[in-house]
Amino acid sequence: MILILMRHGIAEDGEPDADRALTQDGRDRASSIVRLLSRFQLAPHLLFSSPRKRALQTAEIIPDLLNQRAEIAITDALDFDGSLRALLSEIRNRRVKVEDPVVIAVGHQPLLGQMAMEALTGDASDLKVHKAACLGIRFPTDDPVPGRGELYCYFGHGLAKGYAEGTKL
Repeated sequence: MILILMRHGIAEDGEPDADRALTQDGRDRASSIVRLLSRFQLAPHLLFSSPRKRALQTAEIIPDLLNQRAEIAITDALDFDGSLRALLSEIRNRRVKVEDPVVIAVGHQPLLGQMAMEALTGDASDLKVHKAACLGIRFPTDDPVPGRGELYCYFGHGLAKGYAEGTKL
C-alpha cells in the first residue's frame, strides 16, 4: 500500500478555524501537486479528508483533476486530535481489492508530520510538511504497521512549479 499524506493548500485567515477556505493560491498549489500525482500514476483507490473546510476543498481537487470518481471519506482521524492508528483502522475497514492500493489522506500540520514519522520510524516526532505538499509512504504489505513504512515520494510546491515550467523529472 502507498499512503500519501497531503497537507491542505493555503487557506484564508479568520475564525472559526473549521470554516477557513482555500485561497486561490492555495487551490493553484494543490492543483499543481495533484498534477504531479497524476504524472506518477498515483490516483487514489481511497481518499480521506479532515472535516475542516480547507482540507475538504483540497481533497475535492484530487478526483476532479484526475478525472476519476473517488468518494471522499471525511474522518476525524485527520483532524487536529487524530492519529495514524485511527487512520490505519479506517483504511483497513474499507479494504480495497487491488494490488498495491494508493490511499490519499488530506489533513493538517503538525498531525501529518507526526503521522509520517510514526509510519516511517514508529515514533510520532515532528516532521514539517509544507502546505499543499504530499509525502508518500510505501508499506510492504496491504496491512500497514507503524514503523514499517518506507519513504516513497515527497512533492512540494517547488517541484510542482518546476514541472509546470518544463523541468524534466
